[in-house]
Amino acid sequence: MTMNSTSIITIGLLICSYSVFSQTVSKSFNGTVAGAVCPELGVQYEVSLPTGFAGCLITWTITNGTEQSRNGNTIIIKWNDTPGAKAKLKATFSNCGSGNETNNGKVSNEFEELILSVKNQSWGSFGNSVNVDYCTKGQVLISVPRMFVQGTGGIGQPPQTEVAYAWTLPGGWKEVGTGRTGFFGTPINFITIEPINCSTPGSVTVFGTLAGAGPFCGMAEKSATATIALNGANPVATVGPQPGYTGGSQCNTTPVTFYATTNVALGCIGSYNWTFPLSWSFVSQSGNSITLQPSGNPNDSNPIKATLNFTCGSSVTSGNYVPPYTASTLTWPSAVCYSGSQFTLNNVPAGASVTWTAQPSNLFTVSSGSFTGSGGNHNILLAAENSNTSGSATITFSINAGCGNPVQIQQTLWAGNAQIQDILYPSSTVIPNQLIPLSIVTSSGSSNGYYKAEISRKFGGYNHTVYGNVMEFSLPMTGTFNVKVYANNVCGWPQNFYPLVFFCMEGGGMFAVYPNPANNYFDIEMSDSDSKATETETYQVTLLDDKGTERLSISTREKKKRIDASHLKKGQYILRILYKEEVVLQRITIDR
Repeated sequence: MTMNSTSIITIGLLICSYSVFSQTVSKSFNGTVAGAVCPELGVQYEVSLPTGFAGCLITWTITNGTEQSRNGNTIIIKWNDTPGAKAKLKATFSNCGSGNETNNGKVSNEFEELILSVKNQSWGSFGNSVNVDYCTKGQVLISVPRMFVQGTGGIGQPPQTEVAYAWTLPGGWKEVGTGRTGFFGTPINFITIEPINCSTPGSVTVFGTLAGAGPFCGMAEKSATATIALNGANPVATVGPQPGYTGGSQCNTTPVTFYATTNVALGCIGSYNWTFPLSWSFVSQSGNSITLQPSGNPNDSNPIKATLNFTCGSSVTSGNYVPPYTASTLTWPSAVCYSGSQFTLNNVPAGASVTWTAQPSNLFTVSSGSFTGSGGNHNILLAAENSNTSGSATITFSINAGCGNPVQIQQTLWAGNAQIQDILYPSSTVIPNQLIPLSIVTSSGSSNGYYKAEISRKFGGYNHTVYGNVMEFSLPMTGTFNVKVYANNVCGWPQNFYPLVFFCMEGGGMFAVYPNPANNYFDIEMSDSDSKATETETYQVTLLDDKGTERLSISTREKKKRIDASHLKKGQYILRILYKEEVVLQRITIDR
């Protein structure tokens, strides 16, 4: 049978009855059940027209339904899915044209039929569970009480129209005879099922429906659902080692026995199939156990599992058992310092020899080393001609316990003081009291987050110290400031630093510089208000590149001084003019 719901709209011929006193409402087609209609499906009705009908207004009165559309004297109704309810419909005529006033107020007969519905209809009493034996392939009868559509038996009679039955079987079961599985329907209230292999537990569900066998109301809603449990064992397999087993370690090749067990005792287990790592060797197998020999290396810590095959045809696979493995481990410092740093090896086998190498090899040397059966340590010193040597290096420890290839443990870390890789900031030219943010980038693993800046003004002396890898500071006055930034790690503060130069200047001033951008020369001219001072006072002119390197320097008393720039490369420069106790800074561009 087909369980899909389909909407069927039929337009049929009408036989209309005319009466002087009333009109007749009739249905365009007959349903599967006489005197009944399907819910949730558009049904067309027509009312006969009175003699001399001239555009009368038709008013429809609907009970337990909703109008979908109308056209002249026809209407399409969707009836509510309500168990035991009646579909009622009548028509009233009004506003008839001149000469037809006698039709005003005419009322048709009230059309009335049962709405077929089993929406949420409950079941009577039934056996809601069946005990099944996992190891037995026996047939099981599943039945529920018959379900009828309310009101289909007539007045004072029991219902006569029976629903179709929609069944859902659990996995591993099929219907006897048809072999159907999963979801299917029947016109009867019972089925006989059997296991495909073993009798696995689960639940059979069934609901009554008007789709399929019976009244074929494809849009009608289903009844309540009945559930019948198939109670039985559901075997779950697990794998575990022999009592007292704590795991493997380097060079440990003692055989180990593993067991496969189930949560319930079943007499139909036919065989065991084992899956184990390639590093384990097969020794023997008996019943639910297997004995394997490890290789004594870290590959022994890979999954072992078993598949249990039952004589009734099913199988179940255990979860993975991963044998623990106690590996040699390394504890290392955050950086290797010049004063020596300690590395600790853990879980080293008794009698094992340990060697180590480092790349690049010139950064390290062994200070001392000793080992015991359960662990050991090495003190390593940084080999450097001076304390400014630092860099990234990889240390490899090789543990040879005499059972095949040595086990190697490798770690890359920083050697020596921290190094600053780069410093990001908006501009090297600032004004007094402007906040200057620095974002410091250190070499990987070289810093523990402490930084400092030493800020000095070449003329007048100024020192300032701040901390933090994102630091902010300001310069209080005009002038050239040299900044030394240091990065700290566990080895302390280094002597080496990252140099910066900031030029702090005011806008405008007593000197004009032009043209800017310049080509082969530019002029420096003192304002009229200060030009008299040049008769007795000199002023110092210095040109610095963007790195703070001095490119030219002159002294003059001239009110206007031309500077030869033909030997300068294209780029940005800072012009510093020292006059009396004041410093004037101005950016100038050489562009040719």
